[in-house]
Amino acid sequence: MDEDPPPNSASAIESPIERVFPEEPDRPSLFPWVGQKIQNLPPFLADTQLQARFRTFYLRKDRTTDVKSEAWAMGGSISYRSGWLEEVFQAELEGFTSQPIVAADDRTGTLLLAPEQAGYTY
Repeated sequence: MDEDPPPNSASAIESPIERVFPEEPDRPSLFPWVGQKIQNLPPFLADTQLQARFRTFYLRKDRTTDVKSEAWAMGGSISYRSGWLEEVFQAELEGFTSQPIVAADDRTGTLLLAPEQAGYTY
């Protein structure tokens, strides 16, 4: 019987949601020289984070009716988060997009794209 030893405290217990969705590790910066240049600025600017996330998704739904939904979309998001200003104010902004790669007009309904298989950007 291979059982892990019991945790030392209640805070050390890992919940099921933490096992399924572990916390993302910090990724190294693509431009470390930028971080070095702004490290002496006030925290509002020095603790700035800029992230880009990309995705592609293909979905095909064959339903019991004659309606078929199919699309292949690509997109992602770009997010900006400032540092704290006097430990009171922080700014955050994120923009999203989803654009069609393959999306026939007669196969709508995947919810990967806007109505009529059009791309969107927010």
